[in-house]
Amino acid sequence: MTSSPFVVDITDLLRGSTGTRPEQFVAPVEWQLGETTIVAEPPLDVALTLARISGGIVAFGTATATARSTCDRCLGEYETKLSAVVQVSLLFEVDEDDEDAYIIDSPRVDLEPIIRDEVLLGFPVRSLCGDDCVGLVDHPESDLNTDAHDTEATGSPFSVLRDLLETRE
Repeated sequence: MTSSPFVVDITDLLRGSTGTRPEQFVAPVEWQLGETTIVAEPPLDVALTLARISGGIVAFGTATATARSTCDRCLGEYETKLSAVVQVSLLFEVDEDDEDAYIIDSPRVDLEPIIRDEVLLGFPVRSLCGDDCVGLVDHPESDLNTDAHDTEATGSPFSVLRDLLETRE
C-alpha cells in the first residue's frame, strides 16, 4: 500500500508549540470528475498554511494543477491550468453547524481527500477550450474553429427566416 504524499504531522500545532505553519506539496495525481482529469505531469502544486484554532486546526491556501478536458462546444480535447482555493477546518468534534469540517482522529492527518474535494469542486461547470470557440455545425466532422464552412450548405435552421427577410426587402 502506497502512502499518500499529503500526510502531515500536526502534533506541534495541537500541543501549542506553534500557532501557524506553512505546508507545500508537489505530487502527481490523476483525479477525474466527468470529462475533466487532473494530469500527472506537471504535478499538482499545493501551498497551504495550517493554523491552530479552538478545537482543531484550519488549512487554507491554493492548489494549482493542469487539467485535460473535452470542450462542450467543439468536443475537442484541451489542457488548461486550474487554481482552486482550499479553506477547510479539521476539528476534534463536529457539530451540526460544522457540516463542511473534517474530523481529526490522529496527529497524522491525510489532507488528500480534502485537497481532492476542493480541486474537483473548483472545476468549471462548463468546459470551453477558449472564449472564442464557435463550436460544431450540424454535419459530421465539421469544426467551425478550423474548417471553412458555408451556412447555405449546412442547412441552417434560420435559413427560412433569412429567406423571408430577403423577400421583404
